[in-house]
Amino acid sequence: IAMPEVDFRIVCGKGTYIRSIARDFGMALRSGAHLKSLRRTRVGNITVAEALHPDEVKKTWKICEKMMDAEVKNGKTVHENYEKTSPDCLLLKKNM
Repeated sequence: IAMPEVDFRIVCGKGTYIRSIARDFGMALRSGAHLKSLRRTRVGNITVAEALHPDEVKKTWKICEKMMDAEVKNGKTVHENYEKTSPDCLLLKKNM
């Protein structure tokens, strides 16, 4: 704690409103409070260390699109061949 700022870490589930918690801290202290910054470091089992940079996502998606286009041109449905496609493409498709 370095007053008037307080750093804290919260491990929570979906539906938790962190800004509301900061507001509640302020109300409890009778002083008001707000967030200076907010950083999500984990979503489910995926941590920041495992996250892709947005440029890497774009690059991977472009490769996936080319692979899927080639499969369609060869008369195959993309869905049938995901297991044979890059794991990154499979992950991207599941999360889109």
